[in-house]
This record gives sequence, structure tokens and C-alpha cells, in this order.
Amino acid sequence: MTASASTPSPAAWLADLPCGTQVCVDSVIGTTQGRLHELGLRPGVVVRILHKTHGGGRLLAFDGSRIAVSAAGAREIRGAPVQ
Repeated sequence: MTASASTPSPAAWLADLPCGTQVCVDSVIGTTQGRLHELGLRPGVVVRILHKTHGGGRLLAFDGSRIAVSAAGAREIRGAPVQ
């Protein structure tokens, strides 16, 4: 069975998504949740994954800001890819 254009993409951890993907954040868990919330990264925000670091971290862009998250942090942010 193939997915249609109207079928929403399943949520995934940012660590599992390729660079260039835009993601609508569903949840942020773990020890960095409070700090990321302070920076504006919370459910409902659309982020773009700009770059993957050698250590597995991600550079993210959203709302005119750019932030870096560690590999562990990228495994604590879940969202659904958007077009």
C-alpha cells in the first residue's frame, strides 16, 4: 500500500531524519527539554534540519534562530516531516 499526498507523515526523532527536512515538532523530552523550551523549541514549531555534525548532533533553524543540539538531544526531539 502506498501513502497518498493527504496522508500525514509519521513522526520520527530528529536524529533519524536527513538534513534539509522540515519538521513540525510533536514533543521534546529528556534533560534538555526545559532549556529548549526557553529557546523557543516547543511542540508546534516548524524546524529545518540544516546540518549534521560529525558527532551526530544537528544544527536547527526556526523562527529566525539557529541552534545546535547534541546527538542525544536530537534523539529527544520528535516531529512529523512537513512539505
